Amino acid sequence: LGTKKRAISGDGYMLAGDAGGLIDLMSGNGIPQAMISGKFAAQQAALAIAANNFSAAALKNYDVNVYNKINKDLKLGKILSPFMGSNFILNQSAKAFNFIATRKGAQAQLSSLLYTKNVALKLLNPLFYWRLFV
Repeated sequence: LGTKKRAISGDGYMLAGDAGGLIDLMSGNGIPQAMISGKFAAQQAALAIAANNFSAAALKNYDVNVYNKINKDLKLGKILSPFMGSNFILNQSAKAFNFIATRKGAQAQLSSLLYTKNVALKLLNPLFYWRLFV
């Protein structure tokens, strides 16, 4: 998943989308990252063909462009990933979800996550939690 910055290009190759691990941990969504990385891969491939240079150094700009564009979208997953393996955190999360499930109107708040363009920004907004729990 897109929680760790890794090389997505090298001698003669560029990895895009899921192949590059460019998946948002929080939403499981990878389509926007696939489209963005595909666009940059096409642009970098055109430059590599024109220069007849497919070395890792020549393709390195692809990594820079992709991560500059998508880094903010993957930020929340990077912050939360160390806690995802904790049984305590997972148990507390399950209790919170059970509590939320019984609250009138909370389902609408959670459903809104499915239709939001940037889930990470919504999850970082304290107002989201206020509406969810209060």
